[in-house]
Amino acid sequence: MSTEKKTTDDIVAHNREWAIDRLESAELVGDKIALYAEFEEWIELEEQEELEIISLEEDDNVNGKM
Repeated sequence: MSTEKKTTDDIVAHNREWAIDRLESAELVGDKIALYAEFEEWIELEEQEELEIISLEEDDNVNGKM
């Protein structure tokens, strides 16, 4: 995993590509329909004027880090 800081645009592009890859790799039509319904917002980004993104920061108190 890279320690390079990613921009919001980088993360959105990665998530979109991941969703499209998952859709394309599905073999059953029912799976494709379900995946598209779940990830439509990521797949059809061009049609959206706004996209709400919620980010979480790593909590140093998790996993024994303090």
